[in-house]
Amino acid sequence: MPSLGSKLHLLTREKNVSRVYTLARQYAAEALQPLIDDGRATSIDVATEAGDNGWLILIIDVTAPAGRELFKYPVRVS
Repeated sequence: MPSLGSKLHLLTREKNVSRVYTLARQYAAEALQPLIDDGRATSIDVATEAGDNGWLILIIDVTAPAGRELFKYPVRVS
């Protein structure tokens, strides 16, 4: 049975430091990998940027057979 979801919720108690940005990218990439595995996307790139105090922003660039789409997803950190 495939595992679904991400570990991003684990970051809510983490300090807003560079290590957390790395973890957020890794967690998002792991959670989105099934989209590539089943052919719904051909590539997914994940980047991070600083958000308002207590937030980081995931920037997710998805390339699919039908085109490319960019998503911004806020993640709460301490």
